[in-house]
Amino acid sequence: MLSNENPEMPTTNKAVQFWIQRVDQNKDRYYYNLLTKLATKDRPNFFRGGILADDMGLGKTIQMIALIANNKNGKGFISTKSAISLDQKYSKTTLIVSPLSVLGNWIDQINMHVKKDSFSYYVFHGPDRDDNPIFLKNHDIVITTYGMIGVELRTGRPNSGNLT
Repeated sequence: MLSNENPEMPTTNKAVQFWIQRVDQNKDRYYYNLLTKLATKDRPNFFRGGILADDMGLGKTIQMIALIANNKNGKGFISTKSAISLDQKYSKTTLIVSPLSVLGNWIDQINMHVKKDSFSYYVFHGPDRDDNPIFLKNHDIVITTYGMIGVELRTGRPNSGNLT
């Protein structure tokens, strides 16, 4: 999971997300995509994240909490150059969207496995939820439900779509 969040650069011997580094006749380096056959001198943009789809009870929630805890300030997940250029919009907040039936499990697991006061989290749910983007950005984790996202989008509330 950490390597998916922080992919390494490809080399001539190691492909990363189908990209490999090559050298032309002039000894100039370029990137070549093995799947699309695209070649470019520009560094490719790598995808981050992925899907964790194990059976129930195998620890997906705790694995995600561990990943967030490993780098809760976002350092390393976004390159320094990108973080500087996106400074006004960038947030350290991790948004977790889950079914309502497991919302409580996220809260229980954070409270059980994370040292007290090392994370701040906010449950974005219910009629008194605070949708102020500045308030939400001040939390390490915002937990909400699929249903709540739908309500926000349908009602057209002023901050809908600005959860992170």
